[in-house]
Amino acid sequence: MRTLRILVCLFTLGFFYSCKEVGPYINFNPNHVDSSLLDTTYINATAEMPQLKNVLIEDFTGVRCSNCPKAADEIHTLDSLNPGRVVPIAYHVGIFSNPFSGSKQDFRTADGSALFSLFGQGPQPTGDVDRVNFTGTGVLINYNVWGSYLSQRLAIQTPVNISISRVYRQDSSNVLKVRVTVSYTQASTDTNYLTVALIENNIIDLQELPTTQIDSFYHLDHVFRAFLTPYNGILLKAPLVIKRVFIKEFKIPIKPNWNDNNCYIVAFVNKFSTKYDVLQIQQIKIR
Repeated sequence: MRTLRILVCLFTLGFFYSCKEVGPYINFNPNHVDSSLLDTTYINATAEMPQLKNVLIEDFTGVRCSNCPKAADEIHTLDSLNPGRVVPIAYHVGIFSNPFSGSKQDFRTADGSALFSLFGQGPQPTGDVDRVNFTGTGVLINYNVWGSYLSQRLAIQTPVNISISRVYRQDSSNVLKVRVTVSYTQASTDTNYLTVALIENNIIDLQELPTTQIDSFYHLDHVFRAFLTPYNGILLKAPLVIKRVFIKEFKIPIKPNWNDNNCYIVAFVNKFSTKYDVLQIQQIKIR
């Protein structure tokens, strides 16, 4: 009996010792059952150098919105002035997003509409810069002031780095696999979420212009296709201390009407409670 007790004690001590050696497994999504996808967090030995802050611009648009091409032009201007630092997403929402009878595609999504409702909707074109409530009346602002707020956001220091890697088709079923790494260079006391989306550029389809004419060969960019996470993101469930690292893998099937030569994966860390501020964002072309 004494021998048995000693063995039990030794086993127990060995168990706790091994737990100290291996970082805890954190499941971002309790309903996640795909064991082939990496989903973990740990404390790194050293802190990374902070990345330059990139900025999300969300454009809530529609093919029947005659003034929405002005917002798209403003995004192109801001992107050209700040190369590699602006990451736009265009959600087709509201009554102006109903496709024409001759449209090749329907760009509407339930998740895009959910975000538009969450942010209070409003006259289109409208959008946000890093989901920050600059005016105190909500995150949605007119496109003609995006540039002034963009410069503010580009100048801040982000507490978190993001990298997107191992982007490839998993098999012949046209499934894309993505790995996102989130690394904290500063401690954060806020509740943070990771959001991952797929967008597509260089789409040619019908669009109403400011002249009210219909352009049959209009060039649409940054079109939101799908989230790889819930639309409100995945909670980063661990103390957000310096050197904290999260790694999460995702899979998404590429639909036949998506041209993967023009598709990008976008990943950003943001708050999602009383504030929605985006702390950092990155994107990578999938091919």
